[in-house]
Amino acid sequence: MQMTKREIREEIKRKRAAMGIEEWRMKSRQVCERIWNLRSYQRADVIYAYLGTRGEVLLDELIEDAWRQGKKVAVPRVMGTGLRFEELTDLSEVKVSHLGIREPLSGRLVRGERPLFLMPAVAVDKKLHRIGRGGGHYDRYLEQNPMPVKYAVVFEYQIYSSVPAEVFDIMADGVVTEERIIG
Repeated sequence: MQMTKREIREEIKRKRAAMGIEEWRMKSRQVCERIWNLRSYQRADVIYAYLGTRGEVLLDELIEDAWRQGKKVAVPRVMGTGLRFEELTDLSEVKVSHLGIREPLSGRLVRGERPLFLMPAVAVDKKLHRIGRGGGHYDRYLEQNPMPVKYAVVFEYQIYSSVPAEVFDIMADGVVTEERIIG
């Protein structure tokens, strides 16, 4: 019997809490290394990323690498039930929202001809279905702003054989973990 989204979110919450800080940082770096080797990362002129919270894959090193390569970086600001991706030029130019998420201060939108979209997930499956936190923010954003290349970024323990999917859920084009790339 397939687990519900709620059950999966609770299980992942427990697994995230059990991961030590050093292991979290090390595995996050391994995920970043896999992303650096993606052809879509190397070709991208804009990286749509996120500023991870404890337990999510931390992309700060990847963001700094993107800047060194002359790429622009956009990260989300939660606005009601939607997202707005704004330019980030320095990791210190953020504030912590009421949701506990680091958000950009710039207010500047970013556009590019070769974007790479990286999104967090609570869980994914090998068919590239994704479960988020439950607000539908990324689904709504991607419905209004289609992206040519979308990767869910997770740790290996967040991959399930199958996760519940709704018709409005936008699938990833691939998944990157510390151990592999799917898709």
